[in-house]
Amino acid sequence: MLADISRSKNMTFSEILEIEGVKKSISNPRITSARRAETLIRELKHIRNPLAETAWNKAKQKVSSLSLPEGVRLNIPPYLEGTKYRLEILFSNGKELEAKLNGLIHNKFLMEFRKPLEEALQNLNFSLTREKR
Repeated sequence: MLADISRSKNMTFSEILEIEGVKKSISNPRITSARRAETLIRELKHIRNPLAETAWNKAKQKVSSLSLPEGVRLNIPPYLEGTKYRLEILFSNGKELEAKLNGLIHNKFLMEFRKPLEEALQNLNFSLTREKR
């Protein structure tokens, strides 16, 4: 990822590591190493492709607006880097599972659901077009 940014932004690795957001994510002593790494990767992805992050955030908003039943979660691939979605259903017994599945089958928002990436990019493209006018 650093090499991609270095080439596209014509910056050395040292210059990239001096960018304020990158610097903060590396040097924050109050968070764990794993969290620092996650923050660094997120910051580098934003630098590499800010439009992709915007699309991902819009896709997350779309998924959270689906009004899924309690205990049901639809996960989209991080930063839309995959094409498969994961549906998680928490249940205690068969009757509860059946009720949640029926709720999903008849969920009008879910039936109208399009791939979050397509919709996010379409909306993003629309908003960028309007800003240029």
